[in-house]
Amino acid sequence: TGIVATVSEALILAENTKPDLALVDVRLAGQQDGIEGAVLLRRQFGIPIIFLTDEVDGEAAWKAAEVGPVEYLVRPVHTPQLVEAIRTAVSPHADQSVQVGAGG
Repeated sequence: TGIVATVSEALILAENTKPDLALVDVRLAGQQDGIEGAVLLRRQFGIPIIFLTDEVDGEAAWKAAEVGPVEYLVRPVHTPQLVEAIRTAVSPHADQSVQVGAGG
């Protein structure tokens, strides 16, 4: 429903548009990173999270996994991989556990 640069903007957008899922980068502008933003989005709106990032640092991936995203995709991500992650996220029977993968 939109593109934002900060967690506070993401929360406002989610409040106004009620999205079905959130594509979140681990790195965001501002004081809170994308992982913290994802926690708030899940807590406040109950929406599934897909991390889409260039952050391949193992620590970031583990921290992100604690959020319980549907997927942790490392750029470059090919369209079929992203489409499959989105399908999984919005499926009513989706297993909401993390799958850490490289763009392939």
